[in-house]
Amino acid sequence: MIKIKRFKISMKAREILRRAKKRKIDFTTTGFSNEGEVDAFLQSLLPKLEPAVLYNSFPSDHPTLGDLSPVPGLAFSVGVGTLGNGLAAEGLQNPWVSLAQEVCLEETVRFALSLIEEEAKEEKCELSPIQNIATPPLLQTLFVELETEKIGVSWKENQPFPIATAVFSVSWIAKKRTKRSITQ
Repeated sequence: MIKIKRFKISMKAREILRRAKKRKIDFTTTGFSNEGEVDAFLQSLLPKLEPAVLYNSFPSDHPTLGDLSPVPGLAFSVGVGTLGNGLAAEGLQNPWVSLAQEVCLEETVRFALSLIEEEAKEEKCELSPIQNIATPPLLQTLFVELETEKIGVSWKENQPFPIATAVFSVSWIAKKRTKRSITQ
């Protein structure tokens, strides 16, 4: 099991602004007069983040988790990423805080996936597309199996706590060997 806490992630203000524009969130109606003020606010959220990831890899025929493999493969990895509970104090009703949480949580998951991908490459495998896990009974089982309390994630009131938590799985698929042509 691999556990990494308090790694550095960046606040991708451009991505947050792009998503806000797509969702028709105007910075002037949310108390800001320009994009610079929004960016400064977003940067002020960085110290409140406590990113952490935890993941483990299992054989495809694992007795209790085998059905979490997105596609048939040699093995699969299950991971949990969290930003901690710092953004909740800022009020998730604020659309900028909510978008920042969304983007930073995706970056946390990408970080974990990059580490898993390195391990898979060593075994001459590639990863399947990611599968997000949100089913409460599966999450409860995973939280026990992965010992998520090591990164401050627990199961409370039928949901993950802190709320800024993502759970995912990916399969390890053997790379296909290419046939070499024989020249005569």
